[in-house]
Amino acid sequence: MVAFAQLDSRISHGNPNDLLHASHALDVDFFVTADQAFFGALTEAKHTYSGVAAQLWLWTRSNPSGFEELRQLLKEL
Repeated sequence: MVAFAQLDSRISHGNPNDLLHASHALDVDFFVTADQAFFGALTEAKHTYSGVAAQLWLWTRSNPSGFEELRQLLKEL
């Protein structure tokens, strides 16, 4: 599903690794990525998947503090 959803974006060298990582969204409660295109593909795939999948979070790369970014994400729980 993620591979199909990625066709809506520009194909990059990271797409094969994205597919390897995408399967973990079925094993965890929360899945965090800083890759906006991958996040979009995961979100689209999650909407078509009838099973249980992780809550998806997009990590903001522009935040100068990783701690503050993590704190912001955890506030959303």
